[in-house]
Formats: sequence, structure tokens, C-alpha cells
Amino acid sequence: MADAAVKEKVEAFVYRKLRDHLQNNPSVQNIDLMNLAGFCRNCLSKWYYLGASKLGVDISYDDACTTVYKVPYKEWKSLHQKEATLEQLEQFKSKTELHAKHPNMEEVAQEMKRNVETRTQKVQGTTGPVMSDVCCEDPESMVQTSAGVLEKLCRFPHSGTDKVPDFKLGILTVSDRASAGLYEDLSGPEIEILMRGYQERTKYFCMSSVCCEIVPDEHDTIVDKLIEMADKEKCDLIITTGGTGLSKRDVTPEATKVVVDRLVQGIPEAIRRETSKVEPLAMLSRAVAGIRNNNTLIVNLPGRPKAVRESMVVLLPVLPHAVSQLQK
Repeated sequence: MADAAVKEKVEAFVYRKLRDHLQNNPSVQNIDLMNLAGFCRNCLSKWYYLGASKLGVDISYDDACTTVYKVPYKEWKSLHQKEATLEQLEQFKSKTELHAKHPNMEEVAQEMKRNVETRTQKVQGTTGPVMSDVCCEDPESMVQTSAGVLEKLCRFPHSGTDKVPDFKLGILTVSDRASAGLYEDLSGPEIEILMRGYQERTKYFCMSSVCCEIVPDEHDTIVDKLIEMADKEKCDLIITTGGTGLSKRDVTPEATKVVVDRLVQGIPEAIRRETSKVEPLAMLSRAVAGIRNNNTLIVNLPGRPKAVRESMVVLLPVLPHAVSQLQK
């Protein structure tokens, strides 16, 4: 059996052939596809958009439609779509009970990630054609959410100790614009949402309190704030967001190295490895992680909310064990 990477390429090839076949046969109407196969070009567009969103690819639904239709959807519609006949409409209405019941998109996202065998078993258990589970769904609701990340994580146990540590969390957002009030900090709150959600759902740890700060991309300011959060505020875990890229103002890793006594290289290595599978630019992150005074773990994350979510998928399962080790 081919490995996962090869299998994924084969499945992508199948999608491209199906898309190309539909592009080369525009006379085949979407309603006929729905009546015969249970999906249409619009469903493919929404699956494409959903997949891009889950992988952190920043595209619009219109872009997804153009990829599937080969031209903008409105243009295709004006050139090729015909008015549905009474027979087509009656056939479509007769299969209403087989249409998707439109679960929330977190559930749909999970369904999209299941393997082909699971979906095949589901289809074999029904009678008649199975209709698309994204038909008529609002594409803008299909973006990756914090709840979706938590749902994915909570299907698996955390790594390491069974002990439930009680600790204080520090969140430091590093951003010139956010610190000046020119830009709303979205990534800091995202980290807190994910941490609290993971705590509530798994009971793997208990945060006694959360300390949130925002500072500009200034090396010395970052150093001072990290020291304050670790030594004065007594944070057991500090997660920073922002300032990990290649620009001259990205100095969070350098500031963190000044503060920590020991590096924990495996954490940023694992985050880069896993996130670069879905976003190649992730390999450009210079994020570091380390320990200060043998009792505070500091971890750098990127600045974009989507990148934070993808990174937390890797980080969250190991945090209970990491914090408990430092508390011994």
C-alpha cells in the first residue's frame, strides 16, 4: 500500500481529472449532476474552499469557484446554465429526503478528513444516491475555527503524565500595530480560547489564572516583559505570538533566547515540521522555546490566528506533561 503522501497525490490527481472532465463538458447541468450523483460543481467548489480553509490557505469562495469552473461562476452561469425543466425539478424535489441535513461545519470538516473507506461504508449503508453534505451551505461558514481545532484534538489523548497540573498562563502578543491600538489583537485571545477550551473538554490541566500583555516589536521591551511575566507574575507557561518571521522587526526569538536558560528545541521543530505540511511558509518561522529558572516554559508562536491554531494543534497535547515536569 502506498504511503500517505503518495495516496494524497493520487487522490488529488483523481480530483483534477474529475474537475477537468466537468470543465470540458459545460453542457452537463448542475441539476443533472445532483439528480444522478448527488453533487455538482458548486459542491466541488465548497469542498475546495473548505479544504483550503482547513489548511490555512487564504482564498475566497469566488476563487474556489473559478478553480472548479475554469471561469468565474457568474460567467459560466450566463454562458452555460439552462433553465431547469419541470421533470428535472420534480426529480430533484423527490430526493429531498436524501439531501444533506447540513450539520455545522466543524462536523463537516471532520467528515472531510475521514478516509475513503469510512465514507464508502457510510454510502453502502444507504439506499439511493447520497446527496452532497455541503450543498446549499454558506461557504463563508466553512472556515477553520477554534472549536474545530479543539474537536480534532479531543479525539486523542494527551502525551505523557496523567497528573493534572495547576498553573498560571502568560500570553504575550508582540506587534507594533496592536500595541499602538491600530490593529485588534486576534492571536492572543485565540491562544486563550484554545487553552481554556482544551482545559474544559479534557480536564488535563487547570489554569489558575491568565496574564495577557501586548508589546511592540522592540527587543528590550520583549525581554523586560518576559522576565516580568516569569519572575514577578510567576507564570508557569508563557506563549508568545508574533515577531518570529524574517523581517528586521521580527526579534521575538532573539529576545526569548536572552531570557531562557535552556532551549527546548523539539517544540519549535515539531511545530515547523507539522505546520509546513499544510503551509510551506511555516518553515520560515524562527520561533524558539525554552525554560527560565527551571520553572517557566516559554514558547514562541507565529502572529497570524490561523498559524496560531495550526501550531496549537501540535503544542497542546504535550503541554500538560511539560508543565508537570517543571513543577516537580
